[in-house]
Amino acid sequence: MNTVVAELLPLSAEDFAALEAWLSVRRTSFPETPDWEFCEGFMAAMVCCRQPIAPSEYWPRLLGLEADAVPGDVCDLWTRRWALVEQALDTRVSALDDPAGRAGSQRCLPLRKWEEVQEVLRLSLGGISHRLDQDRTLRQPNQSEGAA
Repeated sequence: MNTVVAELLPLSAEDFAALEAWLSVRRTSFPETPDWEFCEGFMAAMVCCRQPIAPSEYWPRLLGLEADAVPGDVCDLWTRRWALVEQALDTRVSALDDPAGRAGSQRCLPLRKWEEVQEVLRLSLGGISHRLDQDRTLRQPNQSEGAA
């Protein structure tokens, strides 16, 4: 059996700009549209799921669109990036300086000063923490109901 392994083409700066531009336009009609960094994290989570999840299940939750309403060029870029993320996550890395660990990581987040990274993490985790606190508050029974 002959197996052909195609080299995956990384997304270019223009590709990422096109995705960001489309997400920005999408945000005008669906304000909850996330930025690309969130989408890429979401993608990594979908890749790591035990069972495959079809785009028809996650596009409506992520972008507020049915799968067939997502433009073809966006789907193509998403599919290419998905394959790169999948490849990077499947790569066995033995050390942090292992060159294999850099495959597919050309553009996850732009390199920033550590203080900026800490601020982004603080804001992200703060938002998650706030949402979890709100969720817990909504799920707790009313004290007067619990006494009855």
